[in-house]
Amino acid sequence: TFNNVFSGWSTEYWSLNSDKYFPLLLNDNTENYYIIDDVEDFYVLINNPDGNYKIVEDIDLSSWCANNSSNFVFNIDFTGILIGEKENNEIPVLSGLSVNTVDAGDAGLFRSTNDATIRNIAFNWSNKYSRDGNTYSIQLNSNIGMIGAVSADDTQSLFSNLTVNVEADSLVVTSSSSSISGFGGIVANAQGSNIMNCTFVGSVNSYLQSTDAIYFGGLVGRASMYVTSESEDENMSIMNSSVGRNGANVNFELTISSNSTGEVYIGGAVGYAEETTISSIRVGHYSYTSNRRINISVNLNDCMTNNYVGGLLGRGSETQVSSCDVLTNINVYGTERTEGDGTNTTTRMNIIGGLIGQYVLSSESSININSSNTESY
Repeated sequence: TFNNVFSGWSTEYWSLNSDKYFPLLLNDNTENYYIIDDVEDFYVLINNPDGNYKIVEDIDLSSWCANNSSNFVFNIDFTGILIGEKENNEIPVLSGLSVNTVDAGDAGLFRSTNDATIRNIAFNWSNKYSRDGNTYSIQLNSNIGMIGAVSADDTQSLFSNLTVNVEADSLVVTSSSSSISGFGGIVANAQGSNIMNCTFVGSVNSYLQSTDAIYFGGLVGRASMYVTSESEDENMSIMNSSVGRNGANVNFELTISSNSTGEVYIGGAVGYAEETTISSIRVGHYSYTSNRRINISVNLNDCMTNNYVGGLLGRGSETQVSSCDVLTNINVYGTERTEGDGTNTTTRMNIIGGLIGQYVLSSESSININSSNTESY
């Protein structure tokens, strides 16, 4: 009878303090969670990335990050459940987040997430490092790919009621890649994900280079349906979320390397979306007394790329867009460059929209943007 009661439980982690620790119930969506209330508890998470965890206190991770030599705060492929719940249903804050590395590959909080659930948590990226008079919390200088403030790469996970906040003036991301590169305020590269009630607040000052493609979005860099080997594919959705709130300044200052040859997709919320539902997204902050616009500034230098920039979405294909509010200032500049022998020439193409840079219509796509306001330069 005893064995039947505890069938399926992992007994690897026990403690005499029964109020905090109990056996981890792995791969089971029940109300049984390993309690996280201090920094040391995250060692359990990284050793058991498919467990269920509940954060019950605000936790400062600055010491963890200072001793970390990885591209990621948590260098794991997370497949479990991570939720926050303090007393009185308050949302816990993970503060002091930073990454300082020159390793190749993606970067961010989690290396990847797959069929995971992350909800009810605030993530504060703190400016820790200095360069050229600026402070920043991510220093990535060589062959970096996609950078996600919560997950660099996700497949079929749920992100709900999350806030990503970049403290002080700027988060500087330096990215140079021979393949794809970019940034997502929640997820950098998302396939079949569900992102709901999430908010990004802060500033990103980024230098990007790629020979394939660059994806940059305040919420998601690149969003697409997850194609399975079975008959049913998993839809991608981004709903009821925002970039900027409560009068906070949000500034995206992007510089595209002259050596970049891949296409560039930049959106206030999503850089590129394919087979995605985007609904009830707010970019910018509205109030009765004052409005706060999101500033998007892109220096293209003289790169030979096609560039898609939009206040909401850089480029959308087979994507449903509805009920979005957009309040932005967009400034795209650079040096015109044409290559060829005079007979056959190639010229850079810039497609810029206050709401969407380019929208590809098809039988499976629709657009219905309500109450939208933009200001573009």
